[in-house]
Amino acid sequence: MANVVVAPALMAALLPGSDAEASVTTPDAATLVTDRATRLARAVATRMTPRVVGQRPAVNYAVRPFPTMDPMSELSPSTSGIGWQNASYQEARQEAGALAHLEGIPISTVRLQTSTNGARPTSMVRQVLPDGQAVWVIEGAESEVQDVARLMEASGLTIALTRRTAPDYVGPADDPVRSLRMVTVASYMPYDSLQTLAGARLRVN
Repeated sequence: MANVVVAPALMAALLPGSDAEASVTTPDAATLVTDRATRLARAVATRMTPRVVGQRPAVNYAVRPFPTMDPMSELSPSTSGIGWQNASYQEARQEAGALAHLEGIPISTVRLQTSTNGARPTSMVRQVLPDGQAVWVIEGAESEVQDVARLMEASGLTIALTRRTAPDYVGPADDPVRSLRMVTVASYMPYDSLQTLAGARLRVN
């Protein structure tokens, strides 16, 4: 147990037979001595008592509300400097030759971006699931899809596994150059759920 150091003046007031005790003749003076001893005891007890920090509630970082950021508005202009243009479903199919989408899920917006290598345009289709959550399907030239996917991932979206689609052949007819095309799906849902959805419903036609 730690030793308690008491001020000499206060100790003298508490010792029997001291001059200080002889001078204490009134109830008020006796009360003062008792109060001093009580305050000293409390001060010592406070300093010797460890500080207890209450347990903080656990935070569940896995649960988060759907963000309101819309990548459709964040991606214009793109990293290549070419902006996105709104298009109807039919216009997009005619211009791109096909339109990657999730079958059976309503389409809310379609946007196209002109390819920098002369191939078919890159498409981005926004669809809405029954719970109100948005899903984006991006299909186009390999480098352009990768650029879009990086921007979306930086915004907090989950990106599904990228797949190859039918390539384009650009350049002169006698010496065409093969241009690879890719497709991916983005959403705020967990990766496994997004992969399952893409595997069951993704169509490129």
